[in-house]
Amino acid sequence: MKKKILAITLCIAMLAIMVVSGTMAYFTDTDAKTNTFTMGKVDIALEEPSYVPADDGKLKVFPGQSYPKDPTVTVAADSEDCYLVATVTVNKLANLNDLYATDTTGIKQSWGLSLTGEGKLISGGIADYTAVKAEENNVSGTLLNDTVFMTYSEDAAADTLTYTFYFKNIHHAGEKEVLFTNVNIPTIIDNGDIDGDLDIIVNAYAIQAVGFNNVYDAYAAYIAQE
Repeated sequence: MKKKILAITLCIAMLAIMVVSGTMAYFTDTDAKTNTFTMGKVDIALEEPSYVPADDGKLKVFPGQSYPKDPTVTVAADSEDCYLVATVTVNKLANLNDLYATDTTGIKQSWGLSLTGEGKLISGGIADYTAVKAEENNVSGTLLNDTVFMTYSEDAAADTLTYTFYFKNIHHAGEKEVLFTNVNIPTIIDNGDIDGDLDIIVNAYAIQAVGFNNVYDAYAAYIAQE
């Protein structure tokens, strides 16, 4: 998804008229100044260079296998500076929570980005950054490599879990971020464990950097106008 700057082009005409009175004809002079403002824009692309699904857009997967899926956000060459936010939403929350109920120590597993090892559904890219529990912008989450703040939320009604990635640094034209590179299907998944298709939905957002102190304020402004 692309978020563009809303700019306004104004044309302001300034007229200067000089009038000389007397017996002769009027002498006049008119001068016009036009101030033109060029519209800036924010432009990004979200692509998956290595992901090759079938003609129906789906990929048949098997337990114990890893599959290339590399959502990459790139700031266009002619884009203004911007803040980036990305979301990764996975469905079948209830099925996955049942599958990953406990590990060998009896501690509940996280089946998503925060779990290393065999059970890590998504890996590579920023998903493999060093993770530290943190609180930013009055929200609890995970700080990834000091540059990305991640939060997650469950929606039982929609049967989904969504990870939100806030890229704290301002991004410039030509820069890119790889969210993850692989989807790993754990061996504990068997026939009938997942009802229907497992969907991994990625969205990317870019908001102009001008006028905002940080990525959180920028994204809040975007959400408020939707």
